[in-house]
Amino acid sequence: MGTKGFGVETALEMVGLSETGTKPVAKFSLGMRQRLGIARAFIHKPQLLILDEPINGLDPMGIRDMRHLFLTLIQKHDMSILLSSHILSEIEHTADRVGVIVNGTVVQEVSLNNIKEQAGIRLEDYFFNIMSGGGHIVLKLIRLEIKRNNMRTYMVASVVICIVLIGLIYFIACAAQLEDSSAREIVFRSYTNIFRLTGVISLTVFSTMSAIMYSRLIIGEYVGKRASLLFSYPISRSKILLAKLLLVFSFTSVSMLICTSIPYIVFSITESVSPIVVQDVITMDLVMDALETSCVAVIALGGIGVVSLRIGFIQKSVPTTLISAFLLSAIYGNAAINVNGILPNLLISGVGLIVAATIMAELSNKVNKMEVD
Repeated sequence: MGTKGFGVETALEMVGLSETGTKPVAKFSLGMRQRLGIARAFIHKPQLLILDEPINGLDPMGIRDMRHLFLTLIQKHDMSILLSSHILSEIEHTADRVGVIVNGTVVQEVSLNNIKEQAGIRLEDYFFNIMSGGGHIVLKLIRLEIKRNNMRTYMVASVVICIVLIGLIYFIACAAQLEDSSAREIVFRSYTNIFRLTGVISLTVFSTMSAIMYSRLIIGEYVGKRASLLFSYPISRSKILLAKLLLVFSFTSVSMLICTSIPYIVFSITESVSPIVVQDVITMDLVMDALETSCVAVIALGGIGVVSLRIGFIQKSVPTTLISAFLLSAIYGNAAINVNGILPNLLISGVGLIVAATIMAELSNKVNKMEVD
């Protein structure tokens, strides 16, 4: 490494390794190796010192020591330091100027004092303002989740589900009109029962979709190295979890509402012109009741999704999540078919939502206390 710099003993002393003696590097801890790497980087007194995640693996005392070291190199030895890190709170203690890189491009460079004095915000908030545009932090995180995940797949799936439901509602109506129809099929010579069965099938399908999304966005990301990366983000763990939950709930709820309403409306229009079901009469009140029931089912969807997520999270199992969602939606569907009126369905959905809210709070607390394996 040459002799024009600090010298080996001086460099080791500056990073707190002067007492290691003849200890082999192979027996160094992760923190000691990190200190040694930093010493090797500045031992020759470069004018520009480039460091990538320099405090990775260091304990709190080590982080403080490195912070003081960097300031010493800058102030006493006239070095410039280019430091790359995702730990924004530490950058605030060390840097005087920051740059934000997105997809390999510097999108913003500004003095840290300008951020604090003019914008009046912390570096963390400034970072998310750049990444997502203004707004509440949870909304920013939701936007980032949308960017990170391929939502187009779920959109296409929703369109396919809508088309299938349109075909299904006509199939149910036609099957019930056959002369050799069974007693069960004859039940569906009523528009109310046709709408109910279609709604239950829609709920089951979208509950399964929500389970798939929860498995990918939450269960799959809170395991192993993915969890390490997630927990390294400079933001509250509970807020990240909340953003994921809200994204899945919002997407599946809106999709289910649209994809269930369209078949109802299309079927009602054609039935008012050329009816398949001749034993009943389609009315606006009947259609509105079906749409109101769909809105109540959206509440049930949220509860089913969160409960199945929690069950799957315990086992860290995607199949368990999917099976739980299917069974819970089937149980709710069976109850919904056998009760009359909006109020009983709303009561059942409300209880499920309260359970879901309790589980969300418990899951958030668990995530905050999780330790990476």
